[in-house]
Amino acid sequence: MLIRVLYRKFPKLLFFIRKITFVNKEAEMQLLPILCHDQMTSLDVGAKFGMYTYRLSQYSKKVIAFEPIKDLNIALSNIFQKASVDIMPLALSGTSGEVSMRTPLYKSGNPCYGRSTIEEDNPLEFEEINGWEEFTIQTARLDDLLIDNVGFIKIDVEGHEQAVLDGALLTIQKYKPAFLIEANNSHSESAIEKLFHWAEDNGYLVFFMNDNRIFPSSKFDVSYHHHQLNMENFILIHDSDTQRLQKLALFS
Repeated sequence: MLIRVLYRKFPKLLFFIRKITFVNKEAEMQLLPILCHDQMTSLDVGAKFGMYTYRLSQYSKKVIAFEPIKDLNIALSNIFQKASVDIMPLALSGTSGEVSMRTPLYKSGNPCYGRSTIEEDNPLEFEEINGWEEFTIQTARLDDLLIDNVGFIKIDVEGHEQAVLDGALLTIQKYKPAFLIEANNSHSESAIEKLFHWAEDNGYLVFFMNDNRIFPSSKFDVSYHHHQLNMENFILIHDSDTQRLQKLALFS
């Protein structure tokens, strides 16, 4: 299909077009100077097309991007060739091994890479797709990778975020990184509520952004903010991280 050929032959051109046309740009990206640390490592879990990887590299000492889809992984490796960015052909999860990943297909036959998932509970139901293709990928627990000095983790894994967190508990307890996590109840049942409970159990405060202002999770109304406004990105800061919390308060 055409999109596969473009990613394989012209990855840098496609990345440049996405960058200058602000494709995949999100409001939360303006918070990255606060969420990242220039002397620590940032992780991009579910790197997809590299729009976060690129921005994380501007504010972090090192970036490790996890992207198991072969076409995207090869493209990212061609785009990011500096020593401070590593591209890993893995999906982070709660267990290590091999699993099946599903990539939705548009009616044209082109893959919808951005909606790919290993989350079995994700029904992949949206109007534009016409089935999906499956392939085997490798998973790993973050804790097993022994990555040091982790300051920030962005997670966008189409419903599999709880498994990623389960496999990263030791790393999280050691470094108490900030997070930006996508949680969508259509990807996994009660994903947002589960994330909020996880945060409370692990000493994290949760925030969301609306109209370029930051609000605490206590102000988040699932029926309104999620179902009507399609909000699905959440900022998590450990309650001991007073410096980040003070900086984040400037957006309130």
